Amino acid sequence: MFGLWLVVIGAGIWLGVAFRPTSVNLAIPGANGYYTYTGPRGLPLAVGAPWGTSCKPIVFTVERNIPAAIYQQMHGVVLDARAAGVDVTLENINGQWYPESLYPPGLVNAKVEFIPIYVSSSKPPTSSGGYPGRIYFGWDTKVSPNGTHEVLTDLQATLYLKSVSGGPYLIRKSMRQLIAISLGVSTSTLRSSVITDGSNVDSFSSGDMTAMRLMSGCSRVS
Repeated sequence: MFGLWLVVIGAGIWLGVAFRPTSVNLAIPGANGYYTYTGPRGLPLAVGAPWGTSCKPIVFTVERNIPAAIYQQMHGVVLDARAAGVDVTLENINGQWYPESLYPPGLVNAKVEFIPIYVSSSKPPTSSGGYPGRIYFGWDTKVSPNGTHEVLTDLQATLYLKSVSGGPYLIRKSMRQLIAISLGVSTSTLRSSVITDGSNVDSFSSGDMTAMRLMSGCSRVS
């Protein structure tokens, strides 16, 4: 499984080199300044179907011991993303999710992708530059049937509580970046984007939402 740290540098964010553009063309067509990422085999994720299915419904799960204040920040971010047209939801702190919060109607567990969010109160590991880790992403893929792309088979995240204790902004930033990554969008070169390295933006931009809808294959605005 691949992995990536996001770490705090002052008020900004540093993204690990695993998500930076490489010699492989990772640009997302129709979303200038936005990039997808690769799996272990070095092939980009499939545009419009990063999970192998267009607009795969996603349920983020959380540990039962997650602090309520952190959960509330995450929940608000997920609601914003869903209102803008991507098919995501967050289970409640009792481990329940509601099919009506996703589309199409009548979804069951077997039809959605569960992405766990773990929380850790341990001292966060540090980057090679000595900065504390804020959130860790691990993911795995398989090669698409036509052999030109990779598709996600697994994604999970661990949030280090000591690194986000400075305020709700870092929690929201982490959750927005996780949503983008879950939809196949890794990073952006635009300063207006919430997922750009070092950006202090505190909301999804219109460009962010365009990139996520294009990459995920979602077009409905609920």
